[in-house]
Amino acid sequence: MPRLFTPRFWLLLAGQFLQNLSFASLPLVPLLLLHLGATRTEIGTLMAAGGIGAVASRPLVGWALDTIGRRPVLHTATLLSAATIAWLAWIPSLGPALWLNRILFGAAMGAAATAWFTLAIDGMPSQRRTEGIALFGIAGLAGLIVNPIAGELGLGGGDVQRIFPWVALVVALSILPVLLVKDPAKPPPNHDAERRPPPGPAALVRALLHPRLAPVWIATLVFAAIFSAILYFGAVAAETRNVPKPTWLWFTYAGGAITVRLLGARLPDRIGPHNLVAPSLGLYAVALLLAAHAHSTSTFLAAGLLGGLAHGTFFPCAASLAIGRMPDDMRGTALATFTALLEMASFIAAPVFGWIADLQDDATMFTTAAAIGFVGIAAWTLLENAVSKSGNARFGN
Repeated sequence: MPRLFTPRFWLLLAGQFLQNLSFASLPLVPLLLLHLGATRTEIGTLMAAGGIGAVASRPLVGWALDTIGRRPVLHTATLLSAATIAWLAWIPSLGPALWLNRILFGAAMGAAATAWFTLAIDGMPSQRRTEGIALFGIAGLAGLIVNPIAGELGLGGGDVQRIFPWVALVVALSILPVLLVKDPAKPPPNHDAERRPPPGPAALVRALLHPRLAPVWIATLVFAAIFSAILYFGAVAAETRNVPKPTWLWFTYAGGAITVRLLGARLPDRIGPHNLVAPSLGLYAVALLLAAHAHSTSTFLAAGLLGGLAHGTFFPCAASLAIGRMPDDMRGTALATFTALLEMASFIAAPVFGWIADLQDDATMFTTAAAIGFVGIAAWTLLENAVSKSGNARFGN
């Protein structure tokens, strides 16, 4: 079996863990907004503002990764991400500064995440790609423990601002391991391929819109939408219901996601990642239904655990499908599109969920998100069956 765990893999894993503290800081921001007097709708809208920067920058990010290179994109995005996180410590109220901060952060975080995974996947054997994505993603999930740690330190409401400069410093340091990474050996030169120009916009659009990718894109949109309900409103709902230690939700969430990847990382490559998409969406919907009726720490922890198990399964499977159904020379574009859809769905869903919570309550909001998950399963199943029957599941067919 081809080797996956190389020194390169471990260095990138270490760097990505430090970088992904930027993602881990996301659930702390709604608590800050709640302290600043934001409504659920305002929380959802402000948090979704990151999607504006993320989606708007993704075409440029995909092009830059495939033409300029992985490292320049990664270094630039990392420094911008660190700067926007540190800035949060000095924003005193709701207003334009918060909007600009969230937009810039969304662009930076999205570009960095895409660059990290593209750089890592370049060195992964194709036979173990889903396993590699699953295990590489553990670094990002482990960073979520910063949220309950902040809670245990008594950093809530306005006090949470004190942690952002330290998170920013660690994120900036994530560049250091990358400096030690050697790129994988290139295959023997193919002179015909060298003379062929990079794919143009028309070729990229045709590849992205191919029917074989439709079920992957739909499932990704659905997952990102329902994930935003937990990400932005899970701890807020627990705190509003006076549940002790609301941020502990992220202990079980991260624990579930990490456990399923450690124990089941090879399963998707053995049975096919497409066979795990619908079960993971269904499990996430169940987690949302549990959160809808949770009024105790134990119930929220259980919802976090189920959500984490589903998250830990879905992301590597969907990412692997997106990469496998695109040409190799469009890998950066494939990952940029995949992550852009995650951001776009969150951009749309988060303010809608916030509006539902303000209009009704948190329980109705979580239940609505669960219903979207079940509808997504039906859509995925219909589209994937059509792809299977046509024989177009892999690029080149």
